[in-house]
Amino acid sequence: MAPKRPAGDGAAASRAGKRPRAAAAAASGSSFPLTTLRLWSTTINMLLFVLRLRRRTRSTDDSAPISPSQIGSLGTELGQISRRPGTFTRYSLFRVKPNICSFVIRKLHNMDGDSSTHNKRGSILQDQNLEPMSVPLDDLKRITKNFSYVRLLGEGGFSKVYKGVLENGSMIAVKKLTSAIEKRHFENEAHHLMGLNHPNIVKLVGYCSETETIPTMYHGKIVNAERSENLLCLEYLPNGCLRSHLSDESTGLDWDIRYKIIKGICNGLHYLHEEWLTPIIHMDLKPENILLDDNMVPKIADFGLSRLFGTEKTRTVTISPKGTFGYMAQEYINRGIITKQLDIFSLGVIIIEIVTGGRDYPDEGETLPLEYMKPILNNWRHRMDEAPRELECYQIKRCIEIALDCVKPERTKRPTIGKIIEMLPGE
Repeated sequence: MAPKRPAGDGAAASRAGKRPRAAAAAASGSSFPLTTLRLWSTTINMLLFVLRLRRRTRSTDDSAPISPSQIGSLGTELGQISRRPGTFTRYSLFRVKPNICSFVIRKLHNMDGDSSTHNKRGSILQDQNLEPMSVPLDDLKRITKNFSYVRLLGEGGFSKVYKGVLENGSMIAVKKLTSAIEKRHFENEAHHLMGLNHPNIVKLVGYCSETETIPTMYHGKIVNAERSENLLCLEYLPNGCLRSHLSDESTGLDWDIRYKIIKGICNGLHYLHEEWLTPIIHMDLKPENILLDDNMVPKIADFGLSRLFGTEKTRTVTISPKGTFGYMAQEYINRGIITKQLDIFSLGVIIIEIVTGGRDYPDEGETLPLEYMKPILNNWRHRMDEAPRELECYQIKRCIEIALDCVKPERTKRPTIGKIIEMLPGE
C-alpha cells in the first residue's frame, strides 16, 4: 500500500497549483527570488504608468519634468497595482532592459527642472554654438514634414537636403544620405566631423543613424522590411549656394563682395588642408557646395562625403554625367590620383567663375595671361560707376593670376593653399 501524504503537503501543492508560474518557480528555489520579481514588477509598472501619463496629457515634450501632482497620482496607482495578486507575472521578465530603472529614476529626478535629453536636442538644433549630438529620426521627420518635397532645398549624387523648421521658427538643413553606409562607420565619421569649427565651414549641429521598419510588397504580400537612415543636421544658410549668385562682370555682386567670398573660400580650404587634425580633401569643391550666410560670408559644405563613402565611390559619382566634371583635374579623372592639389584645381575654376561669371580659362601656352586678363579688367572698369581704385584693379588682376596657376595641368606646379593666401592682397 502506498504511504499516505501528509495533509499539509496536499494543501501546499494545491495552493502552488493556483499560484502564477513565476511565483511557484521563485518559491521552489529558482534563481529569481520573490523579492526580485516584485521589484521588477514595480519598475515595469512605473514605466508603463509614466508612458500612459504622457499619452493622457498629450505633452509635446516627452521628457519634460513630471509635476508633483502627477507623482502623487503615480504613487496612488502603483499602490493599487502592487496589491493585485500575481502582478509581477503580467509582463515578460526576460524582455526588461537594464536601463528601465535609470529611465524611471531620471523621470522622477526631472521634478527639480533639470534639462532633459529632448530639451538638450532642441537646444542643440537651435543654438548652433553647442556640441552636436544624435537626433531621433522622428524629430527630423517632424521638422521637415516627413521629408516633404516642398521642404526640399536641393539634391546631389549622395544626398537630398531638406529645410527643417524648429518650434521657435529657426531653421536647419537636414541632409538625407541616399547611399547606404554601415552604421558604425557613419557614426564614427559623424563624430569626427563634429569637431570641425571654422567661420568658413558649414557647421554640423547633429546627426541621426537609425533603422526603421517599413511595410513593403514582396511576392504579392506586404512584409516588414528594415531600412537604414543616415542624416546630417547642418546650419541653415539663407542666401543659398554660390551658384545662384554667379554672373558676369556687368551684373550681380559688387567686386568687394566677390573678393570677400574668394578669401573666405581660401580660408575654409586652408582649415581643411592644413589646420584640422587629419587633412580633409574635399574632392567635390564647386559653387553648389559653397553656401552663403546673411552677410554673404561663404561656407564650404559637403567636405566629409569622401570620408563617409570612400574615395572610389566619391570619384565614381563626381566624374559621372550628374557630377561636376568641369571642376575635376585630369589626373583625378583619368588615373584617380587624389591629393590636395585636386581641390586647388577646383578652387582655380571657382575663382575664375567668381571674377568673370564663366569657367572658361585658357589652356597652358594657348593664351598669354596678360591677353586673357585685359578684357576682364576692362569689363570691370565699365561696371564700376567711378574709376576703380588701384587696389581693386590689383585684386582682380591678382585673383586671375592665382586662378591660372591653380588650373595648371601638372599638379606639382599648382600652389598650395597656404601660398595662395599669402598671394592674396589685403582688402
